[in-house]
Amino acid sequence: MTGARRGLVAALLILGLFGLGPALAPGAPRTPAPNGSDFEGKIVILTYGRGDAQTSAALEKASVKRLGDRQFIVGVGVDEWTSDKWAHGLTVWIPVDNVTSIVEVADMEHAKKVFGNVAR
Repeated sequence: MTGARRGLVAALLILGLFGLGPALAPGAPRTPAPNGSDFEGKIVILTYGRGDAQTSAALEKASVKRLGDRQFIVGVGVDEWTSDKWAHGLTVWIPVDNVTSIVEVADMEHAKKVFGNVAR
């Protein structure tokens, strides 16, 4: 191999490593979370940790979204069965890594039955 040819091969190898470098780096961007409604047409009842306690929320139009390095289940609160109705109509973001269970139900009537059992 001539000197010029060796130099060309070395340059291509270096450029190839630079091209692959970001993909191999530990802080490399991850595959984005899916968009759209992951639970289309369903109401999801999530149980998740808040500090040392477990709590639940019911969401409609729920989907998985990424914010920074974290994924969240995002949806509109459909809290109809508690006295304070804190989440009703609000967009709620719950970190996926805090979720301990997900129950999908078809409609509000079913959600009320299931949520009543979860909240006890």
